[in-house]
Amino acid sequence: MIKPPAHIAWMVDAVGEDSALRFIESAAGQRLTIPRKAAGSRLAEVYGDDVASVICDRYGGDFYIVPMCKTWRIKLYARMGLTVNEMAARAGISFVAVHQKLASGDGRPERIRPKDERQTSLF
Repeated sequence: MIKPPAHIAWMVDAVGEDSALRFIESAAGQRLTIPRKAAGSRLAEVYGDDVASVICDRYGGDFYIVPMCKTWRIKLYARMGLTVNEMAARAGISFVAVHQKLASGDGRPERIRPKDERQTSLF
């Protein structure tokens, strides 16, 4: 697991990396009005019960500006094995910005590569 930024760690801990990533990708930069209760809300309908529940528990009755978390997202994309162009498109930043984010901090995480049993090793 790639350590999430402190401002979304609570969400990642509650719903997991994949659900948090899907939420951030779909709502990044938006200002959401958070209902007091998640059950039956538009928030739950759009983003799912698990995500809506943790957001309502934390920000119910208030607004929440969804962070962009670009560096965290880029690291997750790199681990998924996406190309730099694919990472740029998904994060909404330039090719150059992806390289800059990968060069800063911990660098590029190891890719998760599926093993193709049909291919024999050359080494």
